[in-house]
Amino acid sequence: MIPRGRGLLSMASAFEARSGIRIAELLCYDQKLMAKKHSKGPRSPRDAGFISESDVALVKEKAVLRAAEAAGLETGLMARSEIVGSLRVRNPELSQALQGFVQALDAWFNFHLRVSNRSGGLTERENEQLIDFIQRKEGSRERLVALTVIPGREMARVWINDSLNPILERLLAEIPRLEQRAWTWRFHTRECDVIFALAPFAQLILRTQTVIAASLRELLQEHDGRLLELLAKLQEAQQALEQDGVFTTKVTEKLIAHRARYPTDRPWGAFAEDRIIPLCAQYILNGTEDVPLGTTTMDKFWNENRGEIASVVDVRRLEPPRPVGDQLLSVCRRLQTEVERLRDRLVRLHDIASSSAAPLSVPERF
Repeated sequence: MIPRGRGLLSMASAFEARSGIRIAELLCYDQKLMAKKHSKGPRSPRDAGFISESDVALVKEKAVLRAAEAAGLETGLMARSEIVGSLRVRNPELSQALQGFVQALDAWFNFHLRVSNRSGGLTERENEQLIDFIQRKEGSRERLVALTVIPGREMARVWINDSLNPILERLLAEIPRLEQRAWTWRFHTRECDVIFALAPFAQLILRTQTVIAASLRELLQEHDGRLLELLAKLQEAQQALEQDGVFTTKVTEKLIAHRARYPTDRPWGAFAEDRIIPLCAQYILNGTEDVPLGTTTMDKFWNENRGEIASVVDVRRLEPPRPVGDQLLSVCRRLQTEVERLRDRLVRLHDIASSSAAPLSVPERF
């Protein structure tokens, strides 16, 4: 057993006072458990003021269960070794943090066992060792706690309403567009109207290290990375169409005929007249069919001429974005599953409303 607050630790007390570290906190990162444990008084006079091997074992057990809960493991009647093995497979980072904490706790405890049976204080060398053991255990404890934090009831509501549901709304708009390869691409902004980065919606979650959101972080990064690849491929296809002589000649011919028939119509809208070619290339890339009258300045020109314009397009020009778009679609589906899983877990944990996300009202595919 290790005496608390006696000569054994006296030489390290100044360090602990400066750092704000208390021995009881070092032994058990869940202080509520420690308070509850000793609320009934010491078990015997001999045990008063001492930490035993069983106390340290209890801390380890709680650390394992806390890590399992954060990783979403259903432990049931699993033995500790089984839980640790499952954690190693489920989340290697968390498994390493848990192992680091247990090893640091053992090293700290074993140091005290080595010097507890002798009289007098610590030597200068032993004092340095004790401080090192304290720092290692505190650092590993803080890392484990940071990884295993689960948001409380109010924070869970914030996660759901400000991050998870907005992301779901966007995904419900993105996925059908990606399935149809209707990119909602805009040549002048070099972006898509409906398909865009999702990480900004989850900044509150992404700032945390907690394991509960680890998969979400990875999928958001993958989504936004694939989106950048898609935008690059769309720009590449846009330029290829604009430089295609057959395509540009056909668009120019159709524009001349259109202006002769409708002298006051300006299909290029707010753009310069020579932007009609990039506009048509954009419509081709987006797979735009007939446009509802009155929804865009291109409606009349496009509806009357899209068939002939599309007939001269080399379909190979449209291929570059498609594989990347399919990869992004796969990420979106996995991300939707993960967002719903995390939201449902928070709802069950805190018994709060999910406020299910509804599809956004999004613009047409032109």
